[in-house]
Amino acid sequence: MVHSILPLGDCSPRTYGRPPCTPNAECNNDNICQCQEKYIPTPNNKCLLGYDQECDTTDKICHPSFVCRNPPSSTATKCLCADGQIEKNGFCFALADSQCSNLIPCIDNSNCNGNPQQCMCSPEYKKSAEGYCLGLHGASCANTPEYLKCHPEEYLECTGGNTCACAAGYQHWPENNVCQGHVGSACRTNDYCLPASHCNDTSSTCICNEGYEHSGNDAACKGGHGSVCSSRILCNDRKFLDCIENVDADDTCGCTEGRVYHQPDSVCVALVDSECGDLNPEANVTLGCIDNAFCNTVDSSNGTCVCNTGYVPDGQGGCQLTTVPTTEPTEDDTTESTDAPIPTTTPSGVSKNSVLSGFLFAFVVFCIWL
Repeated sequence: MVHSILPLGDCSPRTYGRPPCTPNAECNNDNICQCQEKYIPTPNNKCLLGYDQECDTTDKICHPSFVCRNPPSSTATKCLCADGQIEKNGFCFALADSQCSNLIPCIDNSNCNGNPQQCMCSPEYKKSAEGYCLGLHGASCANTPEYLKCHPEEYLECTGGNTCACAAGYQHWPENNVCQGHVGSACRTNDYCLPASHCNDTSSTCICNEGYEHSGNDAACKGGHGSVCSSRILCNDRKFLDCIENVDADDTCGCTEGRVYHQPDSVCVALVDSECGDLNPEANVTLGCIDNAFCNTVDSSNGTCVCNTGYVPDGQGGCQLTTVPTTEPTEDDTTESTDAPIPTTTPSGVSKNSVLSGFLFAFVVFCIWL
């Protein structure tokens, strides 16, 4: 690359008497002094060695943007970037938290501020281990070069729209602008796991806190009935739970309106005249009815809870037994009692007294005959 020497670069014939172009420069066809190949101009119109050119401390002097030093794999000294800088298109740029100047501008996505001046990452960007300012969620990005990527420690990826977004298995959490992992996703600290979960020290993956369980396909952790909550998103809505406000205690997960908790089965059930059935097909959970009631479905898998036969609504969402009226006996239904004994009959209907008399008569006749 050939660089022009301006504004004192005019080397046309009308400038007889003026000195020729500065050392390491030449007059081109447009009568403009330009630095020769391998040299670049300085602010005071000198041409000094550019990046990666062999140098020394006497004749072969580097441009002030570089330092003459040995590269890692060579014994020859070359014009290279100083520590805390990287080369980009033949120039050096200061990394995050490194000193900067008019000669050494900052790397992309950072600004030169302070006294002494240092490169500070712009909002929505964060310093990486290499010193780059890499994108956080919502920041502009590119997959190449390295210093334009999304931050690797924030579980991000650069989407087709050149914007940093949460990688698969993570969900953006606006409160602290981080991507928080679902259950089983990698994590570094608890901050990178969704609410109601934490980063396991052994596996470095997100697991549910005690009293919480997987909610379904998104692998987030949701509280069961009675779990402490601060927002409805912490309760398992797939099981018809919401965060219920308590005046004198912590808010806890409880059944949503029109449902009550059925302790024996540890589930929420619908009250009489409330919706029931397959209300959330994706969750594969069917909402049943309170005791002594059934889900009355007509044209679909959803219906309304009604009392079983023999039961009626109790006015509080439950069902109670139907009351059978009893009739008190009247005077017409009673029979007057007498002191006369009730005659006893044999199965043939003959009186027991008549039988005894006949037997005695036969016995007397038998004795006379003898």
